[in-house]
Amino acid sequence: MANYYRSDPPLNCFPSLHAENSTITAYYLSREFPKYKLVFWGIAFLVILSTLFVRQHVIADEIGGFLVAYFAGWVSEKYVKEENIEDKYKLFRLAFMLVLATLVTVFTIASYLP
Repeated sequence: MANYYRSDPPLNCFPSLHAENSTITAYYLSREFPKYKLVFWGIAFLVILSTLFVRQHVIADEIGGFLVAYFAGWVSEKYVKEENIEDKYKLFRLAFMLVLATLVTVFTIASYLP
């Protein structure tokens, strides 16, 4: 981490995409699977908190990212109507999203390895 701190100062852009991605994911997953709402929002909160602990962003970046994503989710839910979505695709959509998120995470982390 010391090497990372030397090469990457905590001056990243506003708003935080870490906060946006975790918030929008928690927003929609909590709508699809309300039983696990606290788990999804808890993970999103931990992602936001972790970027503060590793000095990737400041609090204003995280708050901005959260607000942008939550507003985007709310607007899309209000104005973009889903029609005839069958329940049998919920599990497939969740699995696809988790596999895709895992691949993106692995490739992102791999780019930081020496």
